Amino acid sequence: MSLKTQDRAFSEVVREAKNAGYTEPDPRDDLSGMDVSRKVIILARESGLRLELSDIQVDSLVPEPLKSSALAEEFLRRLPEFDQEVTKKRLDAEAAGEVNK
Repeated sequence: MSLKTQDRAFSEVVREAKNAGYTEPDPRDDLSGMDVSRKVIILARESGLRLELSDIQVDSLVPEPLKSSALAEEFLRRLPEFDQEVTKKRLDAEAAGEVNK
C-alpha cells in the first residue's frame, strides 16, 4: 500500500521522482516553476496574447537557501531541512481552499 503524497515528506517525494526519471537531472529546474512559465508564455503568444514572463506569478518550491547550491546532489541532500516549511505551505494552501485533493 502506498502512502498518499501529502502523508510523505516533500524531500522524499522529490528524491523518488528524480530516481524514477520524472524530473530534470537537477530537480530545481522543475521545482522553480520557470520551465512551466516559459511554456505558458509560448502557448499564450501562439494564441495571440501579448504576455511576458514578468506577467506570470511564479511561486518556486525551491527553498531560498538551496537555490544557489552548486550541485543537484547537494540540493537533494539538504532538502529534508526544509520539509517542515514546505508542509506548512501545503497546509496553509489547503486551509485556504487552494489545493484539490
